Amino acid sequence: MATADMQLIEVVRDLQNKTSAGEIQWSKINPTTYSWSGSGGRIVMQKIVQSPRTQAIALSGPRYHLEVLDSHGDAQVSLVSGRSPEAASALQALYVAITSAVTAKGVDFFRQLVGVASTDREGDEFGR
Repeated sequence: MATADMQLIEVVRDLQNKTSAGEIQWSKINPTTYSWSGSGGRIVMQKIVQSPRTQAIALSGPRYHLEVLDSHGDAQVSLVSGRSPEAASALQALYVAITSAVTAKGVDFFRQLVGVASTDREGDEFGR
């Protein structure tokens, strides 16, 4: 794999770690797409779910797509899981970290809304 690809995957893993640590707060755009905006641009992470018909033909699971947009909305970086097994692994791990963090945030909101005390999350399936 090219050095540039390895560097890109390393940044994706760092992003996953920051997401898991709660340092980056993602917004849910739709059921399979999440976005984070920083000072100079935006990152969009998407899980591409194939229809049962196309999934049977492709014999593969979901694909993941990460896109980094500058402040004008122009794509500066794009990485898809089909690029390599390493890219697939890193993107899937990032997507899981994002969905876990967003779900935990939603559970916190739900608890607050109905007046239920938050519990210690060690071992909680929605824990960060």
